[in-house]
Amino acid sequence: MFGHDHHGEPDPDFDMPPRVQREERSTLAAAVGAHKSFIDLCDVADGWWHGVTVEKTLPADPAVKLPQCLVGANACPPEDVRGPPGYEDFPAAIRDPANEEHDAMLEWRGGAFDLTAFDLEAVNETLRQFKLRKVRTASG
Repeated sequence: MFGHDHHGEPDPDFDMPPRVQREERSTLAAAVGAHKSFIDLCDVADGWWHGVTVEKTLPADPAVKLPQCLVGANACPPEDVRGPPGYEDFPAAIRDPANEEHDAMLEWRGGAFDLTAFDLEAVNETLRQFKLRKVRTASG
């Protein structure tokens, strides 16, 4: 959500305001515009909302053809952890062997989960899978 504008994939079964603008009709730069921050809803079912703040805009580099992560920290919450409320309990459970959920959570995650792990190369490999395409802006 950029200001009062919503961008994404409209749901034909949910035609209530606010109207969602098709994401392929605008670029991120056009959508962000003068906004220095915006909200990204990543998973409607689990309620993952990310607040994003643009700290610095760099000049375009013609050598960079795909999105690229420059730095990051910590592991993403595991898939199907039951959204933010489930994730609040998850770190405490896996850190504390005395926690009643400890064994079940570790078994569910395959035996281990490093909360501080961040794999920059894995993130960039995922980003490399995005295909660049010329997109129309809402005005063009």
